[in-house]
Amino acid sequence: MLAAVATLNYCVDPYRLWQSASGTAAQGVRPRAIQHVAVLKARGLERTHARTLVLGNSRAEIGFDPRSDAWPSALLPVYNAAIPGSTIRASTEYLEGALAAGDVSTVVVGLDFPDFLTEPEATQAHSDPDPTPRAFQLGWRRAYADLQIVLSLDTLFDAIVTLASQGDRDSADITADGFNPLHQYNLYTRQEGYGAIFLQRDSENARTYARLPKSIFTDEGTSDAWRELDQFLEVAKSHRIDVKFVIYPYHAHILEMFREAGLQPAFEAWKEELVRVIEPGNPADARTCTLWDFSGYHRYAREAVPRVGDKHAALRWYWESGHFKHELGDLMLARMFGSGDASFGTCLTAANVADDIRGMRRGHEEYVRDAAGDSAAMADLVRAQTHSDRTFAPALSRTRERVPERREGG
Repeated sequence: MLAAVATLNYCVDPYRLWQSASGTAAQGVRPRAIQHVAVLKARGLERTHARTLVLGNSRAEIGFDPRSDAWPSALLPVYNAAIPGSTIRASTEYLEGALAAGDVSTVVVGLDFPDFLTEPEATQAHSDPDPTPRAFQLGWRRAYADLQIVLSLDTLFDAIVTLASQGDRDSADITADGFNPLHQYNLYTRQEGYGAIFLQRDSENARTYARLPKSIFTDEGTSDAWRELDQFLEVAKSHRIDVKFVIYPYHAHILEMFREAGLQPAFEAWKEELVRVIEPGNPADARTCTLWDFSGYHRYAREAVPRVGDKHAALRWYWESGHFKHELGDLMLARMFGSGDASFGTCLTAANVADDIRGMRRGHEEYVRDAAGDSAAMADLVRAQTHSDRTFAPALSRTRERVPERREGG
């Protein structure tokens, strides 16, 4: 029985760990791959010998498709090693693992503003990163970890789910090159509509942002996130890696909640500090830029959200306010590599960061004027969390429908 279970689990490979030649096709969906995503991506890096990496959290994992036509041919193959909920320290570990496995020359790294927030009086615990993260275990440790997975009843259950999901166009998946296409959201949008999905994510974000610290600095002068960024830069420079840091294209709903939660001053200070820490490159030549800002109230971030209950209207650029679609990621990649729309995305430098901040302030004023209802709804969501633990009555009264609970997300 153990042999039969191990054989089935190995051949089906529900987590894309072994990529066996027999059994389920390599391109078949893996709806349960998220269960071992860190190991999946470590093994993927070893197999692909990628020249280009995508690093960051779930926004990068969902937003940047390694098979996009926007990648220059000289940078192929690309592997998306972004991990949901991960830190810059994890990005450093995966970069080091990829360098050991192949010839990495370029890295696109997503930077998420809330990751850098910390209480001003907080005392940071200093710790050296583990040089061999569990995802990159070798020798008997790796064999033992594989044995635990291949003989697990959980893996057997996931293998059965994987077999049953083949041919399901709405199945969750992580592709062989590390990309999460979020196919399951196609089903959710048909069943509930984009408005309901946005409202649920906005409610979750409001709960988080209302309770976040309001500063990017500590009494010691900096936080662990900045030290992790310094370590990442050291590794990249020592291996002469071409790094492109990306500030994500937050939807206007998130930008409005940043402001209402009192995070806007920290957001602006964060950009200024990034410019100081990262050498931005030459803004006149997009290909040499190392710090790209895609945030702001641009036309993509202002994409109108359908009302709750509308199950027919579709969005082109966002799944919900927290995650942009790969179609928008394609435009970002084209811009970063010199062939995209020059009006979308800014190469941040010391010379233009003040103008960038002023432009965002003007964008907020325009958004309040043109989409006053949406702006007020985001303010209501945050205020409800700031002043009490009651349900989001003011914002929900605007939409008149309740959103069902869902566990998926970044």
